[in-house]
Amino acid sequence: MIDKHLAIIIFALLLFGCNRHEPEPSFCNVEDPVNDLGWLNELIQEAPITKVDKCKFKEEEGFFIVYCVGDTFSYAQFVNCSGEFICQFSDGFIGVTCPDFWDHVTDRELLWETE
Repeated sequence: MIDKHLAIIIFALLLFGCNRHEPEPSFCNVEDPVNDLGWLNELIQEAPITKVDKCKFKEEEGFFIVYCVGDTFSYAQFVNCSGEFICQFSDGFIGVTCPDFWDHVTDRELLWETE
């Protein structure tokens, strides 16, 4: 009788596993930031964005977003996973609000760019 119960327990453990868990999302708690983060998808559709990189700035996950306005003016922003502005860069009058960005940015990877 004990052998039968032990066999059932072993079978159940093999069938259901002890360490089953869902895979962790890859970035900003989502698998596909462009499609899964509504604010980012909307921004890409409506703003004059030329490219979006995912990256970490001082260990905070977020996005380096490059805008192009007209033929000559461009600027970029780093925003966190919630779409909150962290800092900006500009080749014009806007200026740079985080001059140490390039010293602290890691894991930068192209996520989206205009065709």
